[in-house]
Amino acid sequence: MKTVAPAILIVIGAAILGLSFTWPSLSRRGGWSAEDAAKLRELDDQVVKLHYQFEAPRARTGGKPLTETPPVLRQAIDERNQLRARRDAALERPGRVSAVLRYVGIGVLLLGIVARYATASD
Repeated sequence: MKTVAPAILIVIGAAILGLSFTWPSLSRRGGWSAEDAAKLRELDDQVVKLHYQFEAPRARTGGKPLTETPPVLRQAIDERNQLRARRDAALERPGRVSAVLRYVGIGVLLLGIVARYATASD
């Protein structure tokens, strides 16, 4: 039994390590849907249109640029930034899980190797 446990640890560690490399392709987009992407594109377009709507007349007449962002534009920018932050978090999630799996797999694998050499010297 002493010699079986290190082998089991080595196999489990190697399996977890292998899973860590395939996890990003196995996991979905981390909660980011096509509807969310469409909403973000919509918000991007809205921000561009609002920005042009407020800045274009001033640029044509040589007036000063806006010193304060109009509330409707500020609200659209804030909403877009929140959605972008959600997208970024969703896209990073599989990479974080993969890194945790990789470190756990390496740890279990090394534990199995050390245990193997420790039981071999008995």
